[in-house]
Amino acid sequence: MNQPFQRSSAQIIKVVPKSVSDNEIIRNPSQIPIGKPAIFVLGGEETIDEYKARFYGRYIREILKQNNISGVDLYSAFYSFGSRVPSHDRAELFRAGGRFIQEFDADNEKRAHQIAMVDKFEPKPIFVQILFEKIFKPRIVNQYGRRYDINTAIGYARNAIFFTHCQGASTLLMIQNMLQVAMRDAGYSANEIDLFLKNIVAINHEPLGPIEQLKMTSVSFMSAHDAVLRNNGMIGNDIIDNIDMTKPMFFESNHTVIVPNVRDEAIDAETDEHSTFDLGKKSTYKLSNWGKIMFAAERNAIVKSVSAAIMRKPIPTNLITGRGVKFSEMTQNARDFMRAAYQSPQIQVRDYQK
Repeated sequence: MNQPFQRSSAQIIKVVPKSVSDNEIIRNPSQIPIGKPAIFVLGGEETIDEYKARFYGRYIREILKQNNISGVDLYSAFYSFGSRVPSHDRAELFRAGGRFIQEFDADNEKRAHQIAMVDKFEPKPIFVQILFEKIFKPRIVNQYGRRYDINTAIGYARNAIFFTHCQGASTLLMIQNMLQVAMRDAGYSANEIDLFLKNIVAINHEPLGPIEQLKMTSVSFMSAHDAVLRNNGMIGNDIIDNIDMTKPMFFESNHTVIVPNVRDEAIDAETDEHSTFDLGKKSTYKLSNWGKIMFAAERNAIVKSVSAAIMRKPIPTNLITGRGVKFSEMTQNARDFMRAAYQSPQIQVRDYQK
């Protein structure tokens, strides 16, 4: 029996020290100050309650604490997808960019009915609308709905830094699409919209979605052994088929870090390389040497983007360089891999983002 239609929704929590709240969160903050730097965490598809949202927030908070960074607010979102099918939403994003993604159970009658209901009753994702209105609408128009001058709007954009995981990257892309339409309707030119987006930082951990469509200043981090990314075409066969010759690489063309694996133990082909936020000091798992490099680069990106926003400086041109990262070596590894791939008849070269 088909279930009745349910609307999607989303909530945002503010992650705070225990000295402010015993639960370490403030539910549904009434206002998000647009004049103060803030990190917004958009978690994976399973981020459906405040517990999981707080988990992501704690990870970012610990990095800020270790680097003596204050003066930035920290927010984390969780979703209620209702009748929406997140994998179908992601597939639609890929298709919009000219890429085909095989949808599992695409011929399932119940699933098809569910998608048809969503197309009829919720053509625009309400959970995305909620996040857009809370995070971005006040940054592009005033309380009367009038647009800001572009320099003012850019100042507000610089205060928004995103950290995404898995589905979070697709959620951010859907927010971006909604933001572009709203800015155009408010009277911003195409050049102004592009400039606004370039002043937003997005740091994507094991992203699941067509991140090449993000117009923000973004950097992404992937494990070549991540089965979730592999099954969704995020890691190309050129890398999968030649994993033994893969070293930590930074591809300058799309600002992506790829390492062979993140965990040091035997890899569970299904989930271990994708769900890597449990790799803390108390974890039974340990980071591989490659994983240490990836997380160091990720921490550098968080610290450098937040520090620049606090000090009102431009976004650093290189977000990942710093402690624990040999940037020139990683870029050379990527060039060497691509050179070998193009020269060897045994390697089929594919753009792993397309």
